[in-house]
Amino acid sequence: MKLPKYLVELAFIAAAVVGGTYTIFVDRGKVTDRERTDRAHDVFPAYRRGDIDSLELDWGKGKLRVERRPDPGDGGDFHWQVTSPVNERADPAAVDRLIGDLEFAGAIRKVDPSAAAEIAKGFDPPRVQGTLSMKPLAYHFALGGPAPVPDGAAYFRVDGEGTFVVSKDFVAALTSGADAYRERSIVPYLSLDLAELTVENPSGGFTVTRVDDTSFKLGKSGLRASRDGMDKVWGALAEARAESFLSEDEAGRALGPSAIRVVMTPRNTSQPRGEILLGGPCPGHPEGLVLVRVSPGKNAACVPKGAAAGLLLTADALVDRRLFASRADEVEELSFETLPTGLTVELARKGKGWHERKPSDRELVGTEIDAMNDLVAKLTRGEAASVRSGAAQGPSVPTARVRLRRGGGGAGAEEVVDLEGGTELVRRAFDGAELHVATALGRRLVPSEIVLRGRAVFPEGLAGRAPTAVRVDCDGVRQAATHDANGWTLHEPRGFTADGPATSDLVTLLRNAQADSWVADRDDGTFGLDGSRCHVELDASGDAGVRTLGLVFGNESEGGTFYARATGDAAVFLAPRALRDGATVWLIDRGPFRATPGSVRRITVSRGGKRAVFPVQPGAGDGGATGTVSGMLRALDGLRPDEVIHLGPPRTDEGLGAPTLDVRVEVANDAGPRAIHFTLGDTALVNRERIIYARVDGVDATFGFARERIAPFADAL
Repeated sequence: MKLPKYLVELAFIAAAVVGGTYTIFVDRGKVTDRERTDRAHDVFPAYRRGDIDSLELDWGKGKLRVERRPDPGDGGDFHWQVTSPVNERADPAAVDRLIGDLEFAGAIRKVDPSAAAEIAKGFDPPRVQGTLSMKPLAYHFALGGPAPVPDGAAYFRVDGEGTFVVSKDFVAALTSGADAYRERSIVPYLSLDLAELTVENPSGGFTVTRVDDTSFKLGKSGLRASRDGMDKVWGALAEARAESFLSEDEAGRALGPSAIRVVMTPRNTSQPRGEILLGGPCPGHPEGLVLVRVSPGKNAACVPKGAAAGLLLTADALVDRRLFASRADEVEELSFETLPTGLTVELARKGKGWHERKPSDRELVGTEIDAMNDLVAKLTRGEAASVRSGAAQGPSVPTARVRLRRGGGGAGAEEVVDLEGGTELVRRAFDGAELHVATALGRRLVPSEIVLRGRAVFPEGLAGRAPTAVRVDCDGVRQAATHDANGWTLHEPRGFTADGPATSDLVTLLRNAQADSWVADRDDGTFGLDGSRCHVELDASGDAGVRTLGLVFGNESEGGTFYARATGDAAVFLAPRALRDGATVWLIDRGPFRATPGSVRRITVSRGGKRAVFPVQPGAGDGGATGTVSGMLRALDGLRPDEVIHLGPPRTDEGLGAPTLDVRVEVANDAGPRAIHFTLGDTALVNRERIIYARVDGVDATFGFARERIAPFADAL
């Protein structure tokens, strides 16, 4: 009787299931034909990585046993545990590498059984014996003596499978020693695990107690510990990884009398306290230090010297001098309040920009975003000159309050500081600390929308207008120049020609003036703007009439900036030094040193009693000259001083009374023959640049050159 087709298919499926069940439950202790075929070139004919439960290696003088252990919970996770020569977690990466080396250990060749007796001598005793257990399957193996070829190869025997020649790399994997598989993390807890940390060092040490996820307080003072300082502590503990291991006796002898003691109290109260000792140089490895883990579980090792750096800090060194613990990129919200009532400015980060919530509801745009980012950076990086505990201080009367909220929420997400007693005393709510800060930093805590203004001092610039005049009165430099179709004319100081490039640079500097930051809505009399000794103005005219852009500079502030305000605008900003320095640049012509190469006929260079004359043939300026003459012609073509040092006669300290170099350049052009004569004096440091003093006939002023500009003349003698 012919069975229906579906019954035949069911019969085949049933047979397959029965066969598979037999393979799983009956043949697990045997090597299948399929396994042997797939691994025909490997020393182990079957390799079931997921079934490995233990591995032993015995080098005769030492033994390693590693076992698979389940982790707590129902997740099916596991870890590798070293049970010999110590009982501790294994280095998972090292064990995985060894398991991989065993899995892919290929046979370079199989040894002929006829040679087995001779080869057996290399296994008496073997270099390594081992057992790889993949329950219920297990392999017993041994590594013997070196094979003649290839270089570094050796004989390897698997019981019941024969003898093979294996590679140099596999030999190295089996002979690494037990320490290669021990966990290198010898410090018992990570920073996030800790509720308290005590460090006892030769300078006294410190104790810190966790307050929230990112903040700690110092034990005795109650002041906040600096995050940067604590990062050094955590970095030291992270660097304390075992490079090699020591016996307890070795470590005890080498530890020394001045060992650093570290006690770690975990947040999980069910876990034991950790204790480590860090001391003297490692035996045989003076570049390392001895570290002993006292608890939980004894251990000893050599660790890098860098592990000591952060553990040698003192409590004073760890005091946080910053207003806020949050870092700039963590800040999500910032608000400024006038106390007891008054203006509130509130902002929140939005994508890559900022949204103003109060007093206006708007998105910041353009350089306003830059200004806000700069404010956040200065507030989070700003440090106090001194910090003291506020516990003994009397009641405070804050005038302004700043709230900062960092992303992520949770405990400690909001930080509060109060401004008290003007602009130099701040109280930190976190620990009640009293911080004495620079006036510039304190002013940034005062509520004001001015801090959100874009960087441009003159947002409208000179649209539709052309510069017609510039006036300067700054640190004794008084200048006035006008501009027409013929260029710039210098009216003050008298007797000088205006320098077009320098005057244009000043005009560009003024019209594009940028504030480092805005600091106040108006001058309160402390910025040095009243009675200023430095101001500059620029006139520009057009169809809409004349507009004057003016700047008034006051006292120097932080970072080399200066308080300043624009004419007709009460707001005070910090001007970069370059803007103020630009107002003191003399605008007199720097061109009298220059000569067109084609016009030069002779160059005479003198120094003391030494003199050299260099005739220049017509056409030499077009590339016909070579060597020394060519270098001087190229220099003359763009010879322009880097600085105008001062007007009037030379000073005695400039070395121009007895010049270090005298240069005379004879030229001939359509205007007829003439001579350019200039002298060089001593070297000096001016505006943080090294220059050489110089004067040229016909101009009553001293100039300054960078040496490379006049080097061809100095090198001509």
